Amino acid sequence: MTKSREREKSPVKEIMCLSNLIKRELDSARSERDDTVTPMHGFIIGYVAKNHDRDIFQKDIEKAFSYRRSTASTVLGLMEEKGLIERVSVPYDARLKKIVLTEEAKRFAESCYEDGRSLDEKILAGLTPDETENLFSVLEKIRNELKGDGREQ
Repeated sequence: MTKSREREKSPVKEIMCLSNLIKRELDSARSERDDTVTPMHGFIIGYVAKNHDRDIFQKDIEKAFSYRRSTASTVLGLMEEKGLIERVSVPYDARLKKIVLTEEAKRFAESCYEDGRSLDEKILAGLTPDETENLFSVLEKIRNELKGDGREQ
């Protein structure tokens, strides 16, 4: 490998490093709250709580977090086992089961949402409004490019 090639930055490596730092921050907040609610569970709890005015289904979770069906099913199954959610039939379609937060999950909802909001603020604190807009534009382009590769989303 040439020296110039060694110095090139890798977007995958940089994103993975950021992902690790974000996970560490979320794990730290979680340990202060309750270690049974993982960061992934916290995001789902926050999403369902924020959308309390409409029925949320597994498909919504898949879309909101770019999870594959199998991943969403596994995560939601674990959340159900831990008593964080229930899957409840809806009267208008027997095939569908909406995701409902249990009372235990509702107790965590505000802190889960606050942890995410606080981390968002920390990440964006050093950026100008133009840099923030550019960041979201670039992230959307990357996400769209990766979604367009033909794999199951």
